[in-house]
Amino acid sequence: MADVRLFLGFRVPLDLAENVLDQLGGVLEGTRVYAPGDLHVTLAFLGAWSGDRIADLKGAVQEELRGLPAPDLHLNGTGAFPDSSSARALWARVEEADGTYGRLEAVVERCRQAARCLGWRPKRGEGRGPLRAHVTVARSGGLAAPLTPGFEVAQPRGAWIAQDVALFESTPDHPEQRYVVHATWPLVVRPG
Repeated sequence: MADVRLFLGFRVPLDLAENVLDQLGGVLEGTRVYAPGDLHVTLAFLGAWSGDRIADLKGAVQEELRGLPAPDLHLNGTGAFPDSSSARALWARVEEADGTYGRLEAVVERCRQAARCLGWRPKRGEGRGPLRAHVTVARSGGLAAPLTPGFEVAQPRGAWIAQDVALFESTPDHPEQRYVVHATWPLVVRPG
């Protein structure tokens, strides 16, 4: 089977995604804005993965995530990769809500562990340190460019409980559906 580009992540609820894009609308001019259904938080970028090994990956992720509590997330600020003077990707920062710290980190570590047990080795700088949780909302039109005025100080608002982890396939040749979900695994929703 052919290789596919995979990552594990949280989906952003569609109503929240639409609201965030509306909040940022004026400061995203001149960029390629993501469709609301494409907004997500990447937990572990797996890269090229042999299609015949996806079933093994699904089993490993299911085992690792069993019984983990769902993180309570909220948006807090904006940023750009690699930086504001030469932005290629524009994003909204994601943080855990007070009282639930550590849940996001636990989910990230378990996702990485599931892939590592099947031979995944992150590329340099990927998957080795703490996650800089974010939702990419737009990309520059081509070459990196300075941010649109106002983007760095924009404060998109929204919160959600990440109730499941999804296995996404990246399909950049199909812009109408940039990401395909292969599977989801529920997390345990607990108060506080």
